[in-house]
Amino acid sequence: MKGLHHLDLNVSDPVRSAPFYDRVLRHMGFTRVIEAASGEDGFDWIAPREGGRFSIGVVRARDSSKTHDRYAPGLHHLALHAKSREDVDRLYSLLLKIDAEILDPPAEYPQYGPGYYAVFFLDPDGLKLEYVVESEQPWDSSLKSQDLQMEPKIRTARISDFDILIKLIEEYYQYDSLDFDPRRIGAGLWKLLQDGNLGCAWIAEQGAEVAGYVLLTFNYDLEFGGYEGIITDLFLREKFRGCGIGRLMIDRVEAHCRADGISTIELQVEIENRTAHSFYRKLGFSQLPRLVMSRRIPAND
Repeated sequence: MKGLHHLDLNVSDPVRSAPFYDRVLRHMGFTRVIEAASGEDGFDWIAPREGGRFSIGVVRARDSSKTHDRYAPGLHHLALHAKSREDVDRLYSLLLKIDAEILDPPAEYPQYGPGYYAVFFLDPDGLKLEYVVESEQPWDSSLKSQDLQMEPKIRTARISDFDILIKLIEEYYQYDSLDFDPRRIGAGLWKLLQDGNLGCAWIAEQGAEVAGYVLLTFNYDLEFGGYEGIITDLFLREKFRGCGIGRLMIDRVEAHCRADGISTIELQVEIENRTAHSFYRKLGFSQLPRLVMSRRIPAND
């Protein structure tokens, strides 16, 4: 068996997707060879390989209203071979320049194999892509299945994740005995997911399961020289607690704030939640000598 001959991917708009794939696939050694009239129907890229060729095409989807769902039946993600670790790093730099959405930056992922080094990212329709190089070490067939469990992933939430997030938020509010108003909270969440100036949301996943979420918003405070990050929500489902996922979520928030020049993160913790107090102190948070107060502003009659 010679392996794959060609692969066609459905996209919502070939004209929109073409510049992305052109930059990414050219870096991988592909050349664009087929272009339909005005690019309305699709594009093809081809790369030579031993004993033949391999091509990747993008074609217009019949239903362009949906984003890709890698947990539905069908393709989960597409992984392509890199020449070296430096090659992976160079693609990562290119992805940052074209503002591609990064799921996981270049790193070793030993759970996938010896010397496994890869970057994971999304195309404009949310299809997960991977660029990977692997060492020539023989695979240890004695590894147990539990050793191959996927590491937790913290990914940026999109509009298409609204239903997942609103369910998680409801679970969090029930856990902390907060009043959950789906209309009010849903409207606020929708705005947050649409406008990056308001903040950002991330979803934690363990394999195919959703583990939790974290929400970050911004506050402008002269005490901190400008903007500070406010973690409004951080929630993990019970079975995923104590596994290090919460720390990964805080790390992702911190990296996002650092990239935006924000030097302070604040959050609120229920007074009775001693476990959360201990968790955040271990991560470097300290209690401020202040009392949090709020007042609802009544609507005009």
